[in-house]
Amino acid sequence: MSINKSGFSSMVYKHLRKPVLIAGVLIGGASMFAGAAQANLYRSTCNFTSLQTECTGPSGIGWVTTPVGAPGNPPLQLGDKLLNIVNYSFDDWSTGSLTKASGHFDFSWNDVDNNPGGYLDDYWTVNTTFDNPVTGDGANVATGTLNYTLSILGGNTFKDVELDSNHQGAGGVVNKYINDPAFPMGNPASPAGSPLLVSINGAAVGPLPLGGTSVNVTDTYSVSNAGSLDSFDNTFTQTPAPLPILGVGAAFGSIRKLRKFSSRLKTFSMG
Repeated sequence: MSINKSGFSSMVYKHLRKPVLIAGVLIGGASMFAGAAQANLYRSTCNFTSLQTECTGPSGIGWVTTPVGAPGNPPLQLGDKLLNIVNYSFDDWSTGSLTKASGHFDFSWNDVDNNPGGYLDDYWTVNTTFDNPVTGDGANVATGTLNYTLSILGGNTFKDVELDSNHQGAGGVVNKYINDPAFPMGNPASPAGSPLLVSINGAAVGPLPLGGTSVNVTDTYSVSNAGSLDSFDNTFTQTPAPLPILGVGAAFGSIRKLRKFSSRLKTFSMG
């Protein structure tokens, strides 16, 4: 890739740089407002060994969250997003024989406006980083798969998803499959389906529109000996829940009151 970045730090760079720049402009131009909101990054991490039996299921065993006191129900619920890693298998041929890779998972929430209850401009990322880059050995291609579910608690729905990978050289592909009822193609979570997003040699792809309150995600990779894969990540955003009918009526009623109040102000100023 054009930027030499690795694992979780690459995700932080990409998804913090825009909010930080924007925040810098706003704070610089509106320094009169004390206590301007700043982005918070909450992160749950779990290490896995070559046994690849760790970090799975809803128990949260092996996961650690920083900072302490993150909103939600850490480590697997950050804000209103709940993660469950179902299973994974990461192969590597870098030693000349088939081995299982070790590394860590990062589940992070970038709370852009430092508002735990306002999620519309926030990012949630599931990142997989290997301790040593995985690669093929010439005769064999390194392959791997990760399956997890991500759910929204509280009524909001998914807006979109992006896929990225940190890959050196050539011959590396990361595919994303998502079982989402919003897609008419059926169940692409099966490896036999068509991938929704494909990251080739470290390219970032997306965002792709999503829907619903829960997604079943399967990421797969294949890497030849012409390159190596350091990490891959999925980033999600969401949309607000629909307003209740009474809420919509109240909203329109408020708008009418504001318009009426505005017209009275005009009449008063003209008089």
